[in-house]
Amino acid sequence: MIYIIVFFISVSCLEIAQKFRFRGIGAKIFVPIALIVPSALAGLRDYSIGGDISAYGNYWFERACSSSDYFEYINNARSYSIYYGYSTLNFLVSRFTSNSHWFYFYLCLFELVVLFVTLLDYKDRINVPFAFAL
Repeated sequence: MIYIIVFFISVSCLEIAQKFRFRGIGAKIFVPIALIVPSALAGLRDYSIGGDISAYGNYWFERACSSSDYFEYINNARSYSIYYGYSTLNFLVSRFTSNSHWFYFYLCLFELVVLFVTLLDYKDRINVPFAFAL
């Protein structure tokens, strides 16, 4: 149920921001809410939810926390087919906290910002909230 509520909040905020044409105070308030709310849910989720956490998420974050050399960590991750971006974000977040929930928050936020910015380029041709929801 919480996922449906978060989905509704996020899409509704984007609908409101779209009414402001993604400009001005409306966009400055509602777009961040639309992106931060699902990111917060990703960061707050229990470790038992989602295959990514148990398969590789926590493992690679813990390795990042215990690693002191970025390039050694990246090379090690690449040898296990973990991509540079994911590994780099893991390493960067691990410099500030050892709590993997923060990593999941920032990972989701990064993904949603990239998605939103990409969709925004097409705002004259598509309904951004609808595309975001897909």
